[in-house]
Amino acid sequence: MAKVNLQEVNIDNDVILAFKAKLNEVSLLLPFLVDLTLDERKKGLKIGPNRRDFVNEMSDVANNHPEILPQVFDKENFLKSILVEVPLDDFEKLTSEVKEKISDTHLDVGRIAYSGALEVYRYLNNVPGMDELKKNAKKYFEKAKKEGPIEE
Repeated sequence: MAKVNLQEVNIDNDVILAFKAKLNEVSLLLPFLVDLTLDERKKGLKIGPNRRDFVNEMSDVANNHPEILPQVFDKENFLKSILVEVPLDDFEKLTSEVKEKISDTHLDVGRIAYSGALEVYRYLNNVPGMDELKKNAKKYFEKAKKEGPIEE
């Protein structure tokens, strides 16, 4: 795919509103989505490709050999969780791809914007007067020294 000239891209208000509406639709379609804390994310079991295969295999065992399961084991709930996990895995992959493209584009266009701002700053510093504007612009570089280097 050819690279788009990001300086020629425009995201008008209709696109912004439509995008937000579509995201809201997703939330409405999946009202059961949870919002875990950082601690909750770190704790507990996690499923990945190898563990998903294991879960599927144990699902087959549970279906084909229910006699091995104690009565306290909630087979129905176990099987329902798989029916929810599988499409969520697909949704996560799809949204991750889109999120990554948005993040990459955001980073790329942000670089263009920041580069332009640095150029304007250089021009500003090369003209006499405009001391208040220079002073205001310089504060960003003083703050950045505390946070890390900023390319002038």
